[in-house]
Amino acid sequence: MLTWVKTGLQFFHDMSNQQALRVKSEMVEEVQDGYNISYNNKKYWLPKNTHCLFQKND
Repeated sequence: MLTWVKTGLQFFHDMSNQQALRVKSEMVEEVQDGYNISYNNKKYWLPKNTHCLFQKND
């Protein structure tokens, strides 16, 4: 889960790798449809299920 959160913050929220590496599990709250992340006095949201974003439509 933490790997996805760090990668997702970089991809969806343009967070640098250095910033993402500072994210700890205590900063992440799992909610029904994703994750709420509190970092540096800001709130971020990431989807939980992303496989549909990368599926190939034929």
